Amino acid sequence: MSKVLLGIDLGTTNTVCCRFDNTLDFLKFKGKELLPSVLYYRDGKTMVGDSARKKAITYPENVIMSSKTYMGDDEKTWTLQDKVFTPTEVAENILKEVVKEAKKTYNADECAAVITVPAYFTSKQYRETEKAAEAAGLEVIEILPEPMAASIAYGMDENEKQKIFVIDLGGGTFDVSILSIEGNEFKTINVDGDRKLGGDDFDQALVELCLRQIRRDTGMNLSSVDKSGLDEKLYQQIMRKLQFECEKAKVELSAMEETEIIIPSLIPRDNGAINFQLKITRDEFVDRSEELLDRIEGIIKKCLNDANCSVNDIDKVILVGGSSNILAVRIMVQRIFDQAPYADKDLSKLVAIGAAIKATGDKTLIKDKVIVVKNILSHSFGVRVVNDRFSIILPKGTEYPCKLSDNYTTVSDYQTTICVKIYEGEDTEDITNDHYYDEYDHNDIEECRAGIPQIEITFDFDKNRVLHVSSKDLKTGKVYNKDVKVR
Repeated sequence: MSKVLLGIDLGTTNTVCCRFDNTLDFLKFKGKELLPSVLYYRDGKTMVGDSARKKAITYPENVIMSSKTYMGDDEKTWTLQDKVFTPTEVAENILKEVVKEAKKTYNADECAAVITVPAYFTSKQYRETEKAAEAAGLEVIEILPEPMAASIAYGMDENEKQKIFVIDLGGGTFDVSILSIEGNEFKTINVDGDRKLGGDDFDQALVELCLRQIRRDTGMNLSSVDKSGLDEKLYQQIMRKLQFECEKAKVELSAMEETEIIIPSLIPRDNGAINFQLKITRDEFVDRSEELLDRIEGIIKKCLNDANCSVNDIDKVILVGGSSNILAVRIMVQRIFDQAPYADKDLSKLVAIGAAIKATGDKTLIKDKVIVVKNILSHSFGVRVVNDRFSIILPKGTEYPCKLSDNYTTVSDYQTTICVKIYEGEDTEDITNDHYYDEYDHNDIEECRAGIPQIEITFDFDKNRVLHVSSKDLKTGKVYNKDVKVR
């Protein structure tokens, strides 16, 4: 049985798959190295990639785009005709296409992969990504943070000790990470990000500019289907056309001072279709994107401050993700760090390259280096305590594997049981804003006044992202435990 080792960047907008076998080789999908992360379903037939994206204008009600933004959200589903899709199932179908093409291209019986996720993903989002991959027929070698993958791709060519700042602006997510590279060791120092910020938001800024012009020219309010007076399908067709053209304009405005959006017959009318035409300057685009740029800058500075780093401590800034090509982003980054960001490789492929290198594992030396990766928790873990507060046991930023404990007690006289409820998050005052994982009862506590029993709760987070929780009554020695797979 032959097995191919892959690095997969499962992106919001596009998915990239790379193989490293002495040289880098990007898997091609109908001749292209980028597979659009788009799903189409109609009349029992499912397709992904370019073919699905081409259906988005004609059949907008049958197409799902940017689903990665909702990964791990139990409430989010899409109903396409008779079939309901979750974000995990959309990812599964995209990865099935990768598996199919990889087996055919590399004449392989099995596929194993390192799959990347945003550094600021929660553990639930890690787990859902892994579930999608396994359902697609992949052996999951590792789920790797995207900035770590980018640092590996960059660091394999470097020999000096460095502290780098990775800025990953994808289609729907934004991460920043501070990492150190020393020899073969890649260590994460701090992470931050926004799971609802990406290139799609810059596209939307241009869409809103177009909607304002349409209202000025025609009086039509296209801010929502209800206000437009159009039927749902026609409205979605118009919006998809605008979104696609605005995405092109965004790219063009990084190379040109001005571009023009032209969409013939955008809005059908009884007395003739309305054509749309609008010139947009780069300055107008930057003005419309000001709030997004401010959010990006704020997250960058927060990440530095939380790590007690100054810009002078950063040896190199690395841009990752296709949306990092936006000129305004590059200019802002250069202003903040007073250095030109590293951009020697294709920004949309850097993460997949690092994942492919990591997929080779310790069996293969890359430029005489056996890669050692040290990751940190992107979010805190702890337990629910009185008044729905969150007590942190493993703080965000802790390098794992890790093991920490804290002591707790009863709140009622003669209480013999406590319920250990396990959460992930940062809000210590209101646990409803944190993510619940699991719970168990610790029984047989000796009957006595409240506050006297001492129950030591230990969180042991292993290298495979499995959280082992145990509670020990320090008087009786009675131990209860629970394993929570949070990968």
